[in-house]
Amino acid sequence: MATVSTKRTVYALKALFRDEFHDVKSSFLTEAVAFSLGFKTHAALIAYLDAVPGNVPPTLTPNRILLMERLTALGYNPHKDASTE
Repeated sequence: MATVSTKRTVYALKALFRDEFHDVKSSFLTEAVAFSLGFKTHAALIAYLDAVPGNVPPTLTPNRILLMERLTALGYNPHKDASTE
């Protein structure tokens, strides 16, 4: 799985998951991606990325289990959506 170090890579990761979870609302997928990276909200993730000095980019690796957990908490059945492909 890809690592994340900038806002651009966060949005690229969301685009990858969008292909798999096309029925999930965009804002919910955004929150699930942030959660998969260890943050409670997307706002917390962006604040963290903004606070990190540019010469020391963080390396965050998404956790698929956490992504699925957040999607479930938001009312989606991610297993059903992923199995329709």
